[in-house]
Amino acid sequence: MVTSREFYDLLTVADAGESLFKLLSRLTETEEVSLLDALGRIVAAEITAKEDIPGFARSTVDGYAIRAKDSFGASQSIPGLFTVIGSVAMGEVNTLTIGPGEAVEVPTGAMLPAGADSVVMVEHVERTGELLEVYEGVSPGENMVAPDEDLRRGEVILPLGSRVRAQDIGALAACGITTVKVYRRLKVGLLSTGDEIVPIETDPLKPGQIRDVNSWALAANLRHLGCEVVLGGIMPDNFDRLVTAVRELVEATDVVLLSGGSSVGVRDHTIDVIEQLGSPGVIFHGVTLKPGKPTLAGVVGRVPVIGLPGHPASALVVYKVLVEPIIRYLQGETQIHPRRILRLPITRSLASPAGREEYVRVRIIEQDGAFWADPVLGKSGLVSTLLRGQALACIPLGSEGVKAGELVELLAWDEGEIR
Repeated sequence: MVTSREFYDLLTVADAGESLFKLLSRLTETEEVSLLDALGRIVAAEITAKEDIPGFARSTVDGYAIRAKDSFGASQSIPGLFTVIGSVAMGEVNTLTIGPGEAVEVPTGAMLPAGADSVVMVEHVERTGELLEVYEGVSPGENMVAPDEDLRRGEVILPLGSRVRAQDIGALAACGITTVKVYRRLKVGLLSTGDEIVPIETDPLKPGQIRDVNSWALAANLRHLGCEVVLGGIMPDNFDRLVTAVRELVEATDVVLLSGGSSVGVRDHTIDVIEQLGSPGVIFHGVTLKPGKPTLAGVVGRVPVIGLPGHPASALVVYKVLVEPIIRYLQGETQIHPRRILRLPITRSLASPAGREEYVRVRIIEQDGAFWADPVLGKSGLVSTLLRGQALACIPLGSEGVKAGELVELLAWDEGEIR
């Protein structure tokens, strides 16, 4: 018979994470993927530029390539005089060499002739036949890109453990890199627990039933991080069936996330399941986090099993603050902790328990010409707070709250999007 138990000693979010990190190992298996398929994956070997980029001196404006020192002192009243010795077309190899007082016509992006170290804009010259009058001097390097100004041969483009972003794909393409060595996808198993949880296609809902929000919301977050998600379905509050389901996921995946079953109560079996499945077993039960105090985690063999609260807002806050760094760590990523994207004043005063690190859902609004963090108030079981919230405002451990107008650190649900 399973009996009710009190929480273990509460750990801070930081200590809870560290207690797991020291028991876990990062992925080591790698694969070679095409350039576009590398998006969102973790680089498994440092990538360097194999050549200088752009590889030739290039104009950034329409104008005339010259030696900068020949234009010194040029002005509207006393223009510099140059002889145009030719022109260069886009994509053409330039074989010209300029000497003192000479110029070559170049369009934007064209290769500069040998001897040129700057380009004077077409707006600042007047040409009559081969005679060019320059009305504004230029400095060395002005209006041009040096052969190695963008990237130098051997320069690190993406270090080991970095996550490939969309803009990184462009830089890799510029270097002629067509494949990328990445760590294999982390496989994460999801299981929802509770007699009240039903599949999302259930229609109509019977009184007391709740659609399985957490599996789908967590799966979306994990997919966004490049994980392979295994949906384990919904388990009723039955200990033996839950043991079997969790064991199957432990054997098939790298991480197991359970939602529901982490609070104190005779029908909450997660802690007993972890203890039965193998050592080292339960690592912590309870964190100084609001929402999310009843979160628990253990390790079975080498697989972390984390029990999240059943309420959607609580589950996703715990995911973002505690679980996501663990996922990133296992994936081999260097930057594992979510970035605080900015600090904004909060629109209203909020009280907070001093012994908890609290994350408040907020939306970002513009008011009187400034941006503010506006709390989205609501209970942790309300999915509407997730829909309206754009970020999480952190009220630090030890603080008794924040006053209206006080700056708060914001953590975006999705670091790539504030809408």
